[in-house]
Amino acid sequence: MDTWNAAFSESYQLPGNGPTGETNLSYAFTYKNALFVGLDEYVSIHRVNQPWLNQQFAANQTHPHVFVFGHEPAFKVFHTDNLDNFVAERDAFWKSLAASGARTYLTGHDHFFDMARVDDGDGNPNNDIYQVVVGAGGGDLFDKHNYVGANSSYTPTQLAHTMANGYLLVELSGETDQDLKVSLTFKQRTVGASGVVSYVPSYSFGYTAAAKVSSTPLANYPVVDTGETASYNARTEIAAPAPGTAFYGQDAQFQGLQPSYRDNQDGTVSDLNTGLMWVKARGGKTSWEQGAAGAAKSFVAGYSDWRMPTIKELYSLIQFTGYVLMDAK
Repeated sequence: MDTWNAAFSESYQLPGNGPTGETNLSYAFTYKNALFVGLDEYVSIHRVNQPWLNQQFAANQTHPHVFVFGHEPAFKVFHTDNLDNFVAERDAFWKSLAASGARTYLTGHDHFFDMARVDDGDGNPNNDIYQVVVGAGGGDLFDKHNYVGANSSYTPTQLAHTMANGYLLVELSGETDQDLKVSLTFKQRTVGASGVVSYVPSYSFGYTAAAKVSSTPLANYPVVDTGETASYNARTEIAAPAPGTAFYGQDAQFQGLQPSYRDNQDGTVSDLNTGLMWVKARGGKTSWEQGAAGAAKSFVAGYSDWRMPTIKELYSLIQFTGYVLMDAK
C-alpha cells in the first residue's frame, strides 16, 4: 500500500477509511450506482473485520450494486488456507453479503478462473451469492480444484472453471439506481499463430441486482435479524404462506443479518455482527445501578473497561422466538 500511495496521489490513492489497524488495507468507496468494499484478510488471519463491514453496508441506502472483494475465497477451491478456517466468522460474513444485496464475492488466491453459485438452502437460487475466483493474472496456474472445505450449511456448485490467464470484465446496464442488470465476462488470454496476444471471452454470466427500497439514510449500526422462523394466521402457527396468499410477508419470510456469536473460551462471547463483547455468565439479579458498579470493577478475561450496555445494544441480543439466546451481561 505504501508503494501504491507513493506512486499515485490525491484521488488515486487507496481510500483511508478502513478500521483501525487496516488503513489502506480495508476500504470502501462509491461510484455512481455501486458500492465497492475491499477487505484485508490477514491483519486478523483468514477473517474480515465484520463490524466495520456491517457499518459500510448499513450506511448504503441508495446504491443497488454491491461489490465486495478480498484475497481469500470464502469456500475452498484449491488452497486450504481460506476464510473457511473460521467457519462461524465465514458464515456471518456470507450472510452479511446476502443482507446487503451483494450477489458476488470477488477473490483470488487460487491461480485460475472459477465461478460457483453458493446455494444457501432456502430453495430460491435467485438470492444466492456467486464466488468468483480470478487469480489468473500471471502466476503459475493450478490444475486442481474442488469444494471439499468446511462448507457448513452451504453448497457450492461450480458454474465455470478455466485454467488460463485473463481478467474479469464486470459491466452494469447503466448509471442510475434503476439500472440493475449486471454481466460478468472472463476474458481469456490467447496467443495467436503470429504471436499477437488478445483477450477472448470464454465465459459470460449475468444477474439482476435488487433495487433499494428506501433512499432515506438510516442509523449507521447493524440491525440483527429477529430470529423468527415461524409463520402464523390470526390464531395459530401455519406453514409459510405463498406470495399472493393471505398472511404472506411475515417476519419469518425475510432474512436480515442472522445472529452470530463466538464463544471466546475465556468467559466472554463476541457478537460477530455488532463487534460487541459480552460477559457470558450474567450472575444474579441486580439493579441497574448495582450492575454498573459491578461492571466498573470487573476484570473478566483480563479486561478492565467493562460497562453496562445501551438499550440499543441490549436490543441486539433479543431472539424474538421467545427462547433465551444466550446469557450475557
